[in-house]
Amino acid sequence: MPTPRPHTREERTRLVDRLVDMHRRALGANLLGLAAQGSYARIEDREYSDLELVAFLDELPGDAERVDGEQILDGMFVDIVWTTKDAYIASVKEVTPIWHIAGSDLLAPLVNPALIQEINEYQPDDLRARCLEQAAKRWHALHEATTKVLNALARVDAPDLGRLFFSLLDHVLVVLAFLNAKPYISTSTLLEEALRLPKRPASLPELAAVATEGAHNDRARVETAITKAFAELEQLLVDDGATLEVTELTLPRRIGRPGTADG
Repeated sequence: MPTPRPHTREERTRLVDRLVDMHRRALGANLLGLAAQGSYARIEDREYSDLELVAFLDELPGDAERVDGEQILDGMFVDIVWTTKDAYIASVKEVTPIWHIAGSDLLAPLVNPALIQEINEYQPDDLRARCLEQAAKRWHALHEATTKVLNALARVDAPDLGRLFFSLLDHVLVVLAFLNAKPYISTSTLLEEALRLPKRPASLPELAAVATEGAHNDRARVETAITKAFAELEQLLVDDGATLEVTELTLPRRIGRPGTADG
């Protein structure tokens, strides 16, 4: 059974060496570069850490931009992505909806260090403006998550209150990453990293305390924390120039009557 099992860094390194040899033999000249990422690349892997690799190819089969290979070996989760340099930059280094957790990816070179260094050093243009745009786009999801918690708080019996609260907290953390134009290093440390961001709601420590202390069933405390955090985060975004609310309802131009200029 593939039950999670602890592994040492030395065991992961031996597996990495095997994978490098396998890629070189199987791909030949099509292999332009190979790198580790995640906790192994940062030399922060622990007993139950995954092993993640990215292989950069000259050509991928068909019109694919990436191929994912997830496997479990001896109780260790191994994730290998085969892609191209341009596709990796477009999906990871550019400001996309997942940049808040992908943009900080550090690649540790295994094959072709020059290529891996070039990718590591890539910086997107107009970073702050594009991040603010993403923050504004995520505001709708945060607004909806907040109202779901408020509705749950108004119910006498709300077994999903905890789930809804933690979903809301996740949305807050995503918006904060874009507001600060700083991606998180690891999904395991989002809250810890968010508390160190320069732009953050003054009430974020209390919101975090509700989560870490398991106080999400304290209705009065939750309501106070989320309403304060929402208002403070809204003001931070507006101060940076984000437009979060419309003044008049509109329809997209592409939704029009058939046969009209907008149809």
